[in-house]
Amino acid sequence: ESRLYKLEQYDRENATALEETLLAYYKNGFSVVKTAKAMGLHRNSLRYRVQKIWEILELEPENYMGYLELVNCLLVRRLLQR
Repeated sequence: ESRLYKLEQYDRENATALEETLLAYYKNGFSVVKTAKAMGLHRNSLRYRVQKIWEILELEPENYMGYLELVNCLLVRRLLQR
């Protein structure tokens, strides 16, 4: 998935954890409050990260199916790397 590669590349070049943020956001039902708490972040910091993910992946905020597709690709890739 080329969009997932963009996110991985951004993380690598900028020492960020947007891939982890995407997974946490998914695992917490796309809830900013729950995800921020789980990651130990302020809600505004998490909102910034999610906005950055939208920009990098060229996704609309309400495109949850797009998020699910990317998360599934990410999870499968991690499973295969074990």
